Amino acid sequence: MASKFVVPVRDQSFLELVSYREVLGDDHLVWTVIDVVEGLDLSLLYGRYAPDVGGGGRPALDPAMLVALLFFGYCEGKRSSRQLEDACVRDWAYRAICGGLAPDHATIARFRQGMDEVLEDLFVEVLMVCVTAGMIDVGVVALDGTRMGSVSSKDANRTEATLAKMEVEARRMLDEAALADNPTSSTAVIDDTISSGSSDEDSGVAGVNGGSGRVSSESRRRTEQVRRGERIREAQQVVADAAVRRDGEATKRQKPKKPVANVTDPESRLQKTRGGFIQGYNAQSVVSGDQVVIACDVTSNPTDQAQLEPMLKAAATNVAGVGVTEPIGVALADAGYASQANFDAEAGLGIGLLIATGKTSSVGKRVVPDADIERDRERIDVFRRIDAGQCTLSEAAGILGLSYGWVSVLRRRYRHHGDLASEPMLAWRAMDHKLAQPQNRVLYKQRGWMIEGSYAHIKTHRRSAGFMRHGLQACRAEWNLINIAGNLNKLHHRRSQPPQTQPFGPLGPLSQPTRPMWTRQTALSRSETPKQPPRSPARRHSRCTRPIT
Repeated sequence: MASKFVVPVRDQSFLELVSYREVLGDDHLVWTVIDVVEGLDLSLLYGRYAPDVGGGGRPALDPAMLVALLFFGYCEGKRSSRQLEDACVRDWAYRAICGGLAPDHATIARFRQGMDEVLEDLFVEVLMVCVTAGMIDVGVVALDGTRMGSVSSKDANRTEATLAKMEVEARRMLDEAALADNPTSSTAVIDDTISSGSSDEDSGVAGVNGGSGRVSSESRRRTEQVRRGERIREAQQVVADAAVRRDGEATKRQKPKKPVANVTDPESRLQKTRGGFIQGYNAQSVVSGDQVVIACDVTSNPTDQAQLEPMLKAAATNVAGVGVTEPIGVALADAGYASQANFDAEAGLGIGLLIATGKTSSVGKRVVPDADIERDRERIDVFRRIDAGQCTLSEAAGILGLSYGWVSVLRRRYRHHGDLASEPMLAWRAMDHKLAQPQNRVLYKQRGWMIEGSYAHIKTHRRSAGFMRHGLQACRAEWNLINIAGNLNKLHHRRSQPPQTQPFGPLGPLSQPTRPMWTRQTALSRSETPKQPPRSPARRHSRCTRPIT
């Protein structure tokens, strides 16, 4: 090998005195996470461990260390317990959290499942830390929902008839297993076991190993069959509820679809995305003007309309609980929240609402004159009198100055599923008129970078496009954990960098130009530059092999 190369010597032994701060630096995110976790109230987690009275057994790992490990892992997009276990050995940042310890992946997974009930409180405590750092601007907030995939597949959805067959098959398998273990057992015992949701260990059915206390493979198999029967019954209940809603909406839809439910995660639903339907949940968030998530929740409802009031109330409660004296000024939402009930909720919430009635590109472009709104109110009043029998269609035509046929057409058009008193058209026209005002158009342009940027960071940079756990409550806990990690990232950015001094525009902070602006003076100076003489035909065709004559 040539002597000009420096060859690494990998077999050399060495002793090196280093510290975590020397390797990582003082401005690393891990120190912010550790500092925040040390100030959190973790008494509920510590209370689960029995006091040390000198008994046997190995000491448990510090809950504060495991909380910091999960928070930092979600900040970097490492959510798998096996990834975290490997990072605690290889990555200096994770080694700094654990202080040289290496938690097992099963320990990390069990701890994450056990902290579901405290994550909501920890979310609010992290918000309080953000407030002390001068964050959380609630003058303008944005609300939106994103569809998160679940660990179940949409191919596991079954109809009512298929679920009935699966339940019969599950009962048959349990009967065969029980008769093989205890010939004197009856089918009624198995039915009680399924209905109560108890496994073999709970019901006292002995396994093949007798009373030794060991859980045999056959016992585990029967336990899994019982759990499968429980999931099938939950899916049947979901289908039954969907069938009731379908019958109630039969007037809206000519061909109602058959309701289905997922046998892997019965609480998940089919969610519509740009790329098609996925099996998952609808994750909701409310962000402040500095992109701090101030409220979050998860629902299985594929639509957003019913989530506006609960989310804004939760945001107002959280903001008031962390000591923010300024009330929420204006809430921005896209067309997924557009409904007459949400348009009229502004007075009850005490928050200004700007809700799009169509595509974001058309917001503020539907100019509705005040005269048209008054005309619609007058027409609806006349149509109410017709429904009450106070006037006829001919008299209404004379009052409105329209023809008899046109009054009949308008009467059908102004109805909303047979209910004329709801006045949906007036509410939509009033919101269009509100969005057309110049100051409101400028405000609504902030919605994109406020909430969509937060979701882009979650799904792209932190690789959290779906949930990793089963069930609605477990997914709510994980969504809290994801948003806690996002707020910690914002907090670290605020601590490591001073607040931006440049003004904010409708699309976010106005960045300084990186190159000279084009002005009239530069244009004139360039125009005075002497032009190059035109090339001769010989130069233009210099690649030709023959000279041009």
